Amino acid sequence: MNADESRAARLATRIVIVLAVLCVLAEFFIHRHPTFGFTSVPGFHALFGFIAYCCIVLGAKSLRRWLHRPEDYYGD
Repeated sequence: MNADESRAARLATRIVIVLAVLCVLAEFFIHRHPTFGFTSVPGFHALFGFIAYCCIVLGAKSLRRWLHRPEDYYGD
């Protein structure tokens, strides 16, 4: 990775972090009509999304152990 790619990656990371923080802060100002009591907690949807993301990543890591094949599995 060269310097320009590294700088672009840092910029993209910062933009995503700022957008995530703004979305959580917006929950304090937007009135929602929650179906369940726990969905009225500010930041619940962001936390739920992050937990779901972590479960998908960890699940994919464990699936890799089962689905992994040797490099020459399909022949030459």
